[in-house]
Amino acid sequence: IDSSRPVPGIVNTVLILWGIYLLFTLCQVITLKILGVSLFDSFCHTFTSLSTGGFSPYNASIDYYRQAGFVHYRAIEYTFTFFMFLGGMSFLLHYKVLTGKFRDIKNNTELKYFLVFILLSTVIIMVDHYRQVTGFSLSNLEKDFRHTIFTVISILTTTGYGTVDINDPFFPAMSKQLFLIMMLIGGCVGSTGGGIKVLRIIIL
Repeated sequence: IDSSRPVPGIVNTVLILWGIYLLFTLCQVITLKILGVSLFDSFCHTFTSLSTGGFSPYNASIDYYRQAGFVHYRAIEYTFTFFMFLGGMSFLLHYKVLTGKFRDIKNNTELKYFLVFILLSTVIIMVDHYRQVTGFSLSNLEKDFRHTIFTVISILTTTGYGTVDINDPFFPAMSKQLFLIMMLIGGCVGSTGGGIKVLRIIIL
């Protein structure tokens, strides 16, 4: 796994990382604004999505947009999911992709494990939900998937946003235990996520 600096010199490295962070920030603000979120909310939430800080002006967190009747609340939730995922990835990998080195995605072991953790956790929690709570329902599949993958990425990246409270019956006991493990793992090395980091889990 390559964890070297993108360019020689700490100043140049910092400038590149800040440039990437600014680019992603603008992309998320613009996306949220297009989806009907106010400019103030767009900036507030963007500053705590990529940074995986998770603070929100609303007590209901990201579920506020559903409760407030926003037409595109589903797209808003997927937008947060995507940018939390970007925050949990290595910014060195972002730099390589943005400079055309797409093969590095395929060859990055840490990213592969990160994706496996996300997908495996999502599947396990959805199966647990269907077994213990509602039973499988095709009509609710998209909603259940959206809530589950949002929560998985939010917890794995140590962001802490929510569309469903983790104490809600939506998540049975086994899912809550899995959340504890995910919080310890955290994001990738070189990301804004907390936790032990995926690379160290691989090494262990």
